[in-house]
Amino acid sequence: MRINGKYYPIIVLGDSTGDGAISSTDLLRIAKYIKGITNLDDYKVTAADTTKDGIISSGDLLRLLKYLKGTVTFTV
Repeated sequence: MRINGKYYPIIVLGDSTGDGAISSTDLLRIAKYIKGITNLDDYKVTAADTTKDGIISSGDLLRLLKYLKGTVTFTV
């Protein structure tokens, strides 16, 4: 989002692809990041940290999977 010419990112927790939606594609992106296959920019790392512990790990994958299954919600 741009306000007065300045860029402000909008981060959706769980949206590691940056497309504005949370899907299985985000799971794959986080798994690839954990394995070192792909990189994420700072904003996408923040989005991928679904446990909000400052570390991208399998715990984030599990929480995202639970979100997709509807058994967990994300809060700001």
